[in-house]
Amino acid sequence: MTVALDQIKKQIAGFKKEKPHYREVLDLYALVLEEQARMRPQLKVIVPEVSKKQVKARWDKGLPLLGKEGFAIDLEAAQRLFFTLSAIGQRSTSKMGDEIPRIKEAAETGALALEDLLSRHYDMDHLNQAAERCSVDKGILSFLIRASVRPCLETQMEQLRGFLNPEEWLQGQCPLCGSAPQMAELRDEGGKRYLQCSLCGCQWRWERIACPYCSNKAFDSLHYLCFEEEEAYRADLCDSCKGYIKTIDTRKLDYEPYLDLEDVVTIHLDILAMEKGYRRPISTPWSPLTGA
Repeated sequence: MTVALDQIKKQIAGFKKEKPHYREVLDLYALVLEEQARMRPQLKVIVPEVSKKQVKARWDKGLPLLGKEGFAIDLEAAQRLFFTLSAIGQRSTSKMGDEIPRIKEAAETGALALEDLLSRHYDMDHLNQAAERCSVDKGILSFLIRASVRPCLETQMEQLRGFLNPEEWLQGQCPLCGSAPQMAELRDEGGKRYLQCSLCGCQWRWERIACPYCSNKAFDSLHYLCFEEEEAYRADLCDSCKGYIKTIDTRKLDYEPYLDLEDVVTIHLDILAMEKGYRRPISTPWSPLTGA
């Protein structure tokens, strides 16, 4: 579901008061969102032409519509955003202030093949290898690359999701790009469960009692963790794959949540789940900055 930028900014301001320990990352998050929103009208991306028939043909084979490589990236715009976000990040935290100048220098001299990294934004092995070659922080580099291409991905996702019926897919991977989910959400009467893609932000329906990462449905091996004072938030755990996914019960909120933001302000749930021996099988743009 779409939440307007001004609404998100109001939610950020509220979270900064409720959760002052998240203030630094929320300040950075707000600035990044503003720059991404500013970039979107300038994007030059050709959205792939699709039809309901093409969707059905791929879905009948269990294949997502595009795949991770199927998104068009406006490389010129993404590079501009990369350097803008680098300047913002450099002023935001001491670690980023130390690391980003080296990343920018490597990108400006060509030691870091920026266009290639932006084109292959989904390939974390490739990114990690590039970071090692240039002796730069791979977590911060990952954040900058993924945040720089996100407007391109979201623009195409928003135009293509009208061809997708999120109630019919019922798989643990994104129906558009095939990526694993980042977050889960319970909503509507009866608490239907929806997943949100970790790459493009697409949402789709998933079974209420099942692990989206390994499809385990054994009731006695599926649990959850939560904090008593936060009844709308929990981490769903799977003993089969030792994975977890954070879940927001929107029926217990008095606002429409933006799941990327909810992910940032629930890092304490990540810490709790990891302390119990569970892991998050995916990485989001913000994961390297939060340790989640």
